[in-house]
Amino acid sequence: MAAGTYSYLLGGDVKAGDLAGGLTGSVTIDSSGIGYITVTAVADNVTDGDENMTITIGGKTSATIVKVLDTSKTPAPVAAGYSLTTSTDTAQPGTETNDTWSGVIGTDGTAAAGTTLSVGDNINGAGGTADKLAVTISGTNTGAVLTQGFTTANVEILEINNFETTESNVNTLNLAQVTGLTSVSVTGSSSSGDTALTNVRNLVSASMANGSGDLTVTYTDAALAGTSDVRQRVRIRHTAARGQKSTPDAPVRGR
Repeated sequence: MAAGTYSYLLGGDVKAGDLAGGLTGSVTIDSSGIGYITVTAVADNVTDGDENMTITIGGKTSATIVKVLDTSKTPAPVAAGYSLTTSTDTAQPGTETNDTWSGVIGTDGTAAAGTTLSVGDNINGAGGTADKLAVTISGTNTGAVLTQGFTTANVEILEINNFETTESNVNTLNLAQVTGLTSVSVTGSSSSGDTALTNVRNLVSASMANGSGDLTVTYTDAALAGTSDVRQRVRIRHTAARGQKSTPDAPVRGR
C-alpha cells in the first residue's frame, strides 16, 4: 500500500459501543508500508466474551484477525426493596435477584389508616427464587377486614406480622390473583392478630413464629384436586397460639 493517509473501518464482532473511538477513523501509512491504529476498548461492565476484530483500509480487509479479550464483568444484580403506597401501585417489576415489597394493612384496611396493600396493586418479582411480599397488619378493626384485588407474580414468599388489637375481627387476604407463591408465614403476632389466607392457588409451606395469633390457610378446589391425599407442612416456633404446643414440624393431611 502506497504511503499516505487512508480511512479505515473496524468490523467483525466488535460494535461501535465497544470502542472509545468508534469503528471508523484515519491512519497514516509511511514509506515502509506501516501504519498504526490505536484502539481503546470501553470498560462497559458487560461480559460479552472475547470478540474478533477485522480492519478494512482502502477497500481491503486484513487477512489477520485481531482478538479482543473481554475482561469486563457484568455486575451481580442487587436486590431491591420497594414500599407500596396508599395509591394503586402498578408496574412494580423486580430485578433478577431476590427483592422485597413492603405493604401495610391498617385499621379497617383503609388508606386513611395507612393501608398500602390494596385493590389494583400489581407486583412482579421477575427473577430470583425468594422474592418476598412482607405485610404488616396493625390498628384496631371495627369489623372483619378483607384485603383482595391485588396481583403478584413470581413472588415466592408471603411474610406477615399481625398485631391488630381486636380479638374477633380477623384480617383476611384473598390470594386469588397471586401466582408463584411457595411459602407463607406469620413471623410475629399478638393474641388478637389472627390471619386468614383464602383462595391459595397451589400448595405452599406454612410457618408461624414469635406470637400467639392464628393462621388459617384455605386452598382453591383446583389446588387440592385429585384422588390422593395432599400433605401440608406446617412449622411452628416460639408460639402460644390457642395453647398449642410448639413443634419443629407438624405435617397434616387434607383433601
